Amino acid sequence: VYADNPNQPYLAYILTKIGNVYKDKGDYNQALNYLNKSFEAYKKVYANNINHIDIATCLNNIGLVYFDKQDFNTALEYYENSYKIKKEIYADNPNEPNLASSLNNIGLVYYKKSDFDKAKDFYKKSYELYNKAYAKNPNHPSIANILNNIGLVYNKEGRYNTALEYFEESYEIKKKIHENNLNHPD
Repeated sequence: VYADNPNQPYLAYILTKIGNVYKDKGDYNQALNYLNKSFEAYKKVYANNINHIDIATCLNNIGLVYFDKQDFNTALEYYENSYKIKKEIYADNPNEPNLASSLNNIGLVYYKKSDFDKAKDFYKKSYELYNKAYAKNPNHPSIANILNNIGLVYNKEGRYNTALEYFEESYEIKKKIHENNLNHPD
């Protein structure tokens, strides 16, 4: 598809979108096919700068497919590689929400693998970054979501009172988000 003009990032972008649709449809083989083509196209486009957000995002998207396939080890590899690139990209902005999102994804893998200590560590790092990134908007959905994830870990560990604290804090944020928008999809 992109062989005629490998230097157009838009073609790689479209391949990503096609891959994401196949992922959403549950056709993981086709999703990986298109996302890998997208990754190869982006590598050609950004040959002089492999640390590009498009490449990091593509790696994350591939990780999402493996996560949905419940191939958690492979998902973790892609999430970690995406995170490493993002750390380079955002070296001057360590409070970038994109970093927090990656940490959350890594935490999700550890949660699914029942490694609750590691899941909690990554979730808490994500929470700290989200708090810094959204200091002017502490009622951000990402903060509520990560609090919920931390609560899930404590619940799995049988630490119910601590889980309730996190769930209640998440609930309060969600309630504030939705008080003026009852049709919000969240």
